[in-house]
Amino acid sequence: MIALRSFLNGFLSAVLICSVAAGQHQYSVDLQFPDSLKTKQLKVFVDDGTNDNIPVKDTLQSNILHLSGSSVAKFTTIMVGYQGSSFRFWVNQKPAVIKFEKDGSSIKAGMLKNTIDVDKSADAVAINKFTAAETAAIDSFKANNKSWFRQDSLIAVFESLNRKLAAKKVDYVRNKPESYYAFWLFRRELVYLDHDIGDLNAVFDQKFDQQRKSSKEGKEIQLRLTGRSLTKGKKAVEFVATDIHNQTIDLKNFKGKNVLITFWATWCAPCIEEFPKIKELRSSYPADSLEFIFVSLDADPKKYRAALQKYDLPGLHIYNDIEVLKKYGVLAIPQVYLVDKKGTISYSRADQADPNLRLLERTLAENFGAVK
Repeated sequence: MIALRSFLNGFLSAVLICSVAAGQHQYSVDLQFPDSLKTKQLKVFVDDGTNDNIPVKDTLQSNILHLSGSSVAKFTTIMVGYQGSSFRFWVNQKPAVIKFEKDGSSIKAGMLKNTIDVDKSADAVAINKFTAAETAAIDSFKANNKSWFRQDSLIAVFESLNRKLAAKKVDYVRNKPESYYAFWLFRRELVYLDHDIGDLNAVFDQKFDQQRKSSKEGKEIQLRLTGRSLTKGKKAVEFVATDIHNQTIDLKNFKGKNVLITFWATWCAPCIEEFPKIKELRSSYPADSLEFIFVSLDADPKKYRAALQKYDLPGLHIYNDIEVLKKYGVLAIPQVYLVDKKGTISYSRADQADPNLRLLERTLAENFGAVK
């Protein structure tokens, strides 16, 4: 399984905005860069409270990147990364300016107008101190095991260390629910962590006040927690999406059919390895009784189209739809769900540990009344 937080998580920062409509705000900020900037190395993303990492494709004008738009978050997050450095800021509702200066081969934040450096805020300092031991343990492990990702036993150790760090972060939020930083961190990071979903639901339900829970940011958190709670026996979350041929795919229209939903990407080798088995399953059952939906996480349409042609996947195809991803709480790929004729999940690859899809094969046979 390939973890997706790196896919979903870019570089971090934030912008405070003023209200213009119910639940929506406007933000405006100028990012000023030194003349020596290598623009191809610059990465900027925006988090508007619903989409964690919207890539900014605007070009610099006289070394200035102007960003403005609407957001449902109390603080719009703008992520800036360059040459290994990353930055986070909170900017108030007034027009903001963040000026970067040259710092060796990278850059550093200089003059800030109507801006707070998030990583120097009291909350950021406090959580770093609170999780220092767990972070140090991970750093030490990686330093002493350069090729840890090639050995299953070491991967297990690394995952265990990460779970301890995740639990500590959740404890911090549990103890500081009044802090917007804690709420923001919960939405941006904690909902994706390898941590007990029941505990995450409990923190959200019991610790945050009703105003935050009912805000648009709160509803985004609820959406992601619901997706993560999807397991065998639960009702599938309905969605409406547009396929690669601009046709509408509405999951509720497939009632009476089994539906196999596969989340994948061209850069996911384990996903590709499972295609022969999935195609074999396609040929084993009638198309009018079993529908295949492939949801790609790709961001490069050219590579995606080439992969579709190469692997000739039978079924309906959805490209880079973050809403579907959030509704199903996908944290790693490949992920496969089988939805039965009544709209109930009868198989989930992640929570049933099925690396060879043998259990999927058996579940399909059971759904069709003939175990093979």
